[in-house]
Amino acid sequence: MGSLYSHIAGDYMELASDQRLEILFRLQQQDSRISQMANIIGSTKQEVHRNFSRLIDSGLIAKNTDSGYYLTTYGKTICTQVPTLMFFADNKHYFEDHIFGDIPNKFIMRVGQLNNGQRIKGVTKVLEECKSIYNNAEEYVYEILAELPLERLTTLAAKTSGDVKLSYIASEYSVVPKGRKKLIEKLGWRKLIEKGFIERKMKKQVQTMLILNEKEACLMFPRINGEVDLSEAFWSNGESFREWCCDYFRYSWHTARTWQENKLKE
Repeated sequence: MGSLYSHIAGDYMELASDQRLEILFRLQQQDSRISQMANIIGSTKQEVHRNFSRLIDSGLIAKNTDSGYYLTTYGKTICTQVPTLMFFADNKHYFEDHIFGDIPNKFIMRVGQLNNGQRIKGVTKVLEECKSIYNNAEEYVYEILAELPLERLTTLAAKTSGDVKLSYIASEYSVVPKGRKKLIEKLGWRKLIEKGFIERKMKKQVQTMLILNEKEACLMFPRINGEVDLSEAFWSNGESFREWCCDYFRYSWHTARTWQENKLKE
């Protein structure tokens, strides 16, 4: 067991260099010779040659017959894992008092896809971003919510009356403001459900909240005590970020329960 860890530790040592990491990600874009790479990253040929040699010894890159260098399968795989480390490195202070909550390990292993997310601070800014996602939707809105604010109903009713489909998962313990039932009737919410514009499910408890459309996504992790946190969120219109969020929503939808209106209390 010790020799296994020693081997892994040795390979991680090769990643403990800004230049070697940059070389790996440059080679991910295209193969390169030493002189080309030196010009691209602004270094000397001697320094690049030294780092190429170390990366070859680690099995991360290899040399072509025309003196060019390329990523090996191992190197390509390592490049897919580095964004996860980058995400945690950039947000380590955030995760001092936040957790992944009810998110399965298979999604935590893919958390590098969130690396291009922009961190938003402040309840007002987070809510504004969520409203923007509603307004920008042209095809669908997916949600996982712990709270069901009245303003959301008005915005979404207008969108779903057109071509936008709404699918959402709410907590059985969702905070429901007074007047919700009357507003639902006024907005014709039930007719939208009957026509298939709106579909709903429930989870016993929601810790991680999520809102996305076909172009962007917003994600909120719970605090270390498990409570929902609306004061900070991660947002992105990047493809990999949205793909992670979409896959997590679909997983949650598959495992959620049928909607029970009587579970909600104003």
